[in-house]
Amino acid sequence: MSTIKIAEPARELFTLEEARAFLKCDDAEADSVITLALAAARELAEKEMARTLLETGYEMRTDGFSRAVRLEWPRVQRVLSLQFVAPDGEVLTLDPQDYVLDNANDFAPAWLVPARGKAWPETADEVNAVRVRYVAGYGTEPAQVPAAIRQWVQLHARSFYDNPSALSAGNLQALPYLCGLIEGFKVYG
Repeated sequence: MSTIKIAEPARELFTLEEARAFLKCDDAEADSVITLALAAARELAEKEMARTLLETGYEMRTDGFSRAVRLEWPRVQRVLSLQFVAPDGEVLTLDPQDYVLDNANDFAPAWLVPARGKAWPETADEVNAVRVRYVAGYGTEPAQVPAAIRQWVQLHARSFYDNPSALSAGNLQALPYLCGLIEGFKVYG
């Protein structure tokens, strides 16, 4: 099983204007560093918590159906499609009425299970015979992301902005004294 990101969030948690205000920077030449710092801080938060923040598109691929299909990123908002390769090689899309999304647990992966009275169809015996496209995240608006997470991102963006060499080297580390802000949002297992 593997999951790949197929669509980035439509925006960052903070606008460039908001970032300039909290960084106390009005130098337009710094905009590219600010933009990079914002994205890097959000991505590090997502890595630290094992969850996506703003709605992001994913595709999960697996070789066949199991009892339940695991969708790695929690807070699944919607399933876009569930496709599979039939034994004859044809790629088919399963009707959404044939499966149910179990996304009740905010701190664990979501699952797809057959709807009552249904069963998963037979698939071809090949790699990545099942593909699920879905959207996960708190929502499309930054205000939908908990304030503590937004604060963590803001403080890390400041740190990255103040130390742009870390951004260019790709050696970004979470600031240990801020761990408490996101501890309650981490996904385990």
